[in-house]
Amino acid sequence: MSLRSACLVLCLGTAWATPPDSGSFTLLRARGLEPQGDVLLAWLAAAVPADMEAVNAWIPQLGAARESEREAAQRALRRYAWLLLPQLEAARNSRDPEVRLRLAALLDPGLRARETRLLDAVLRALAWLQPDGACTAVLELLPLLRGKGLRRSVRDCLWNVTREEDLAAVVAASRLDDPELAALGATALGGCGLLALPRVRELLASEPEVMRLGAALALARLAPREALPRLVDLLEASTAARRRQALFALEQLTGQSLDFQASASPESRQAALQRWRDWLPLHADDDAVQALRFLEPGRAVGRYLLSSPNQGLLCLDRQGHELFRLACDPYDAELQADGSLIVAERSLGRVQVLTADGGVLRQLDGLSGPCDVAMVDNGHLLVLENAAGRVVELDATGAVVWQLEGLSNPYDADRLPNGNTLVADSGNGRLLEVDSEGSVVWEVGGLAFPNNVLRLDDGTTLLTTYTSGGVIRLDADGAQLWQTDLETTLYSLGVEGDTIFVADGTAGRVFQLDADGQNLEAPQVLPRGFVDLHFAP
Repeated sequence: MSLRSACLVLCLGTAWATPPDSGSFTLLRARGLEPQGDVLLAWLAAAVPADMEAVNAWIPQLGAARESEREAAQRALRRYAWLLLPQLEAARNSRDPEVRLRLAALLDPGLRARETRLLDAVLRALAWLQPDGACTAVLELLPLLRGKGLRRSVRDCLWNVTREEDLAAVVAASRLDDPELAALGATALGGCGLLALPRVRELLASEPEVMRLGAALALARLAPREALPRLVDLLEASTAARRRQALFALEQLTGQSLDFQASASPESRQAALQRWRDWLPLHADDDAVQALRFLEPGRAVGRYLLSSPNQGLLCLDRQGHELFRLACDPYDAELQADGSLIVAERSLGRVQVLTADGGVLRQLDGLSGPCDVAMVDNGHLLVLENAAGRVVELDATGAVVWQLEGLSNPYDADRLPNGNTLVADSGNGRLLEVDSEGSVVWEVGGLAFPNNVLRLDDGTTLLTTYTSGGVIRLDADGAQLWQTDLETTLYSLGVEGDTIFVADGTAGRVFQLDADGQNLEAPQVLPRGFVDLHFAP
């Protein structure tokens, strides 16, 4: 067996625990791109400026004497809208009013969001198709990634498309000056085969924590037993997101979690960390240790977490059997990958992070009708305060580090992978996507009290309408693809593959729809009603 064949047997895997939504292909076709490897690689090459001097030359042409030259310059620059090039920002104050007008269109947050969603769909499709040359093409993006938005998509794509022959290019990427970007190259080394091990081991001694995490993930794909102590060390990482990723890798390799919770208090984490350190010498040589396959859990539905004020939390398996219950006054709750629970208690004006047995890890009081809560990658809490008409991001002390105000009776808010926030501004009958500055980059109005909203991986958006009992799917530009009327009071949404789960809280039921909104089977009846149902893996 050749070295490459042996490596493929060892480390074949994908970035997701479930395949990317087929809707990614739908989005590409809607934009005139056939989801074929050569077509997407050609588009990607055109989306990456080969020569910045040439780009600079187009900017003054926005004010050229001839309309045809102005239009040509704008078309040429539009393809780079996802980059938010500093050159365009610098020219915003041009003395030429025509240049200012055209630059305003090019710098429009909505345009940038649409082009970013398109690039994300291209990356997901390339990861699925895995054409020759994809790794080299995607690596060209790295020096241009200015924000967090596309980094996860680039990382996941590289995890799938990197091959042994890409080793030199990936090693070069792991030497980029920006450690966040270099870490993407470090993770991709796991696809380069055993010849990458010397560089991976070198990076394990890197000072930046994010580099050590990337190298440990690569090592877990190439030499999983050797990676175990490195991943255990990373359970002490400085952010909850990195601790969760290290734990997810350990769970794949060993089948164990040892009750470690990435968002728990330092004291609780230290106790669980010691359990891992005690476990290692006894089991590190077990034949059951598996190579790393997935970077992210992916979308799946395995449990239902029901929130019912005055009745507490009830967790059921997919078949409706009780797993556990917890006494509290929940209006919304989420079950985290590490087993902890985040609970919004609307009537009490507080949010709590709890252990599975009800222990309080964190509590934030003095909130104004919190009815939706989620933990974001940096460990902060994103809380929707219904009574105050705002969404806030709170740090561990409860301090507001970001907020969006001026909403009317809002009911749902999600932090998207690109760093933007998607909000159901229910009283105003609209959905909003805003960036970190609070600028609206996407908006859909005229809706009948949207109650829950979910952005899918393909850029489409699902929502429920509380008053009309409808489920609606919108395309990336906000146009309606379909609507299914279930004629009941609808609450939350979940997705697994192409199956859509819809919760009917009043009747205590769960519907399942296909990707086109058609009922798959009779609704599942649960033991009780609820005001929110969280679909958990």
